[in-house]
Amino acid sequence: MNVVVVGGGLVGATTALALSEQGYAVTVLDEQVPVIRRGRLGVDVRNVALNPQSQQLLDELGIWSSVPSQPYQAMHVWEQWGSAGLDFTASDLGRDELGWLVEMSPLQTALYEGSVARCRVVEAKMLDVHFTEGGARVTTTNDETLEADFVIASDGVQSSVRQSLDVKVRKYPLAQHALATVVATTKPHQGVAYQRFLSDGPLALLPAPSSETHEHLVSVVWSQSESCLDQRLQQSEEEFCAAITRASEGVLGEIVEVDDRYRFPLVQQLVESFVVDCKVVLLGDAARVVHPLAGLGVNLGFEDVLALLQVTKNGTGLTSEKAVRKFARARQTRSRHMIELLSVLQGTYQNTSPALSWLRNVAVGKLNDLQWVKQQIMREAMGLGPIARIDKP
Repeated sequence: MNVVVVGGGLVGATTALALSEQGYAVTVLDEQVPVIRRGRLGVDVRNVALNPQSQQLLDELGIWSSVPSQPYQAMHVWEQWGSAGLDFTASDLGRDELGWLVEMSPLQTALYEGSVARCRVVEAKMLDVHFTEGGARVTTTNDETLEADFVIASDGVQSSVRQSLDVKVRKYPLAQHALATVVATTKPHQGVAYQRFLSDGPLALLPAPSSETHEHLVSVVWSQSESCLDQRLQQSEEEFCAAITRASEGVLGEIVEVDDRYRFPLVQQLVESFVVDCKVVLLGDAARVVHPLAGLGVNLGFEDVLALLQVTKNGTGLTSEKAVRKFARARQTRSRHMIELLSVLQGTYQNTSPALSWLRNVAVGKLNDLQWVKQQIMREAMGLGPIARIDKP
């Protein structure tokens, strides 16, 4: 069976490699050839937090060992309006790590090289996709026509495949933007990730690998209103470092250096169906985008891949309309539940009324003492819990 994967990013390239190992003839269509990029502090400012399920998938594909990563063993979550917090540790589950922070460009490059070695790669942009009697036809900017039995769209938030097929998308307004960068701290992170909920949005500090020039590095994702973001982008390096130190209550000491600062709008959206006419399936950001506060984005994309591999593992699964539609329903349900959960979580912490703040702190304090509840939360975030398993076809 011939499969065309449109979009060779993290999810697309991973899908292509996995399907090629199952014996499918895979063509990857992407106009960009990734290159390794690193900022002034010696690491890629763009990075992703991967859970154990995602790590295992990449390891089974032979990619993980070639990509530098920084494990983290614990996470501390607290808020601006009280003293109560939540502490999650991998040892509570008998594990060594909760997850890993991985630089984006080295991972993309490793996946691309794997695609070149095992699949056909066409360096072009998709122009259009049409259904045919036997499958689909994809036209490209290099005047090539790709005939496929099945098309996989993994071409990001602004998916060309989705737009070409006029797939409807439901948007969940956020009215927030995110600032991303890497900072150097005076104290080591010691494998602990931090997230503090502020009045304007959550601030995440994730352990980053050391570079040749800096020992203590942390990746920053700071969600906030557009007006606040505009101000923080205009701050001097010294002013911005001081702002991060204050916002984080100095949990990692002083912030002493900052790399380039990037902005991106935050959206949550979900397609009406992961499958179109049982000949095209949408994966990753082409299908669903979630708030970054829980670090679930690319992990949900890899969940899509794993769920699809359950359909394709017998070599004829993509020809089964029943199996494909079951996959679509499961991913739709999982995605909707996660978007709703993140929306509620964000809304709860953005409410600054004294009464709700007091109730929230009391509840968080009690929750932090309930080990079995925290263990279940960790399992679900790691892709190992019963809800995540139930949502697989």
